[in-house]
Amino acid sequence: MATFLTLKTDIQDWLDNNTTELAGQLNQIVQNAEDQIADDVTEDAFFSSTTGEMTIGDDTIIKPTNERGIRYFQITSGSSYIQLERREVTFLKEFYPSTSDTGTPKYFGELNATEFLVAPSPSAAHAYEIGFTQRLSRLSASNTTNFLTDNAYQLLLYCCLSHASAYIKFPEAAAMYTQFYERALAGVNKRYARQQVTNYNVPAV
Repeated sequence: MATFLTLKTDIQDWLDNNTTELAGQLNQIVQNAEDQIADDVTEDAFFSSTTGEMTIGDDTIIKPTNERGIRYFQITSGSSYIQLERREVTFLKEFYPSTSDTGTPKYFGELNATEFLVAPSPSAAHAYEIGFTQRLSRLSASNTTNFLTDNAYQLLLYCCLSHASAYIKFPEAAAMYTQFYERALAGVNKRYARQQVTNYNVPAV
């Protein structure tokens, strides 16, 4: 089974580069690859959700930790689910300039690095749920395996090799491993798509 140590060794071996310069950047290279994969992969392992309750008159919501992209933002009003629509913050502030203008929220936007803005400000303590793409727990000396090492090692390795090749200024290798990565990525996302078709087309018994 592949581990964090296996990955770092493979990067050096595949590039035939055991310099201390590359070795000193391997942790950062792996982190860069993890961030890219979190943005590119639609696999359920990267999906998470968080729930909470809005505060009346408070138009800000704290973003989930490790969030890499929002899939949905819904609230409960009575017995109904309402999907909030994403809008630019300038739109929200223009049409709902005061937090005293309360109602059932319709929109949300990125206020800053840690908060969402909702509009209008909630007039009730609506329950909410945010579905999002997350970055997996980072690989490290103390966290040696995760979904990628166990289920998509080829994808992880090629992404790391692409970043490592760029770091050591080896453009031919960077281009080649980027192509390998994109091919592996298509395979992983295709596997996810097949899984969704299966999940939603289970014959009635």
